[in-house]
Amino acid sequence: MRRRDIIVLIAGLLMPSLGAPARGQRPAKLRRVGLLFGGPSGTPVIAPLRQGLQELGGIEGQNLAIDCRFADNS
Repeated sequence: MRRRDIIVLIAGLLMPSLGAPARGQRPAKLRRVGLLFGGPSGTPVIAPLRQGLQELGGIEGQNLAIDCRFADNS
């Protein structure tokens, strides 16, 4: 084998690894929970719900979003 053939062979083996894009971690998916209440705002159900979701690993603002809507448009 000639020296040029060896260099071309080595370059051909290295090319795929040089052109491969870097892959980072995927961002955590934001889960959204929507709540609709028929009563006035300030319903006491929200606090225990947030606590239960937190016990299951939900961190509001990082991987969890809670949207609450009430009958009095708040």
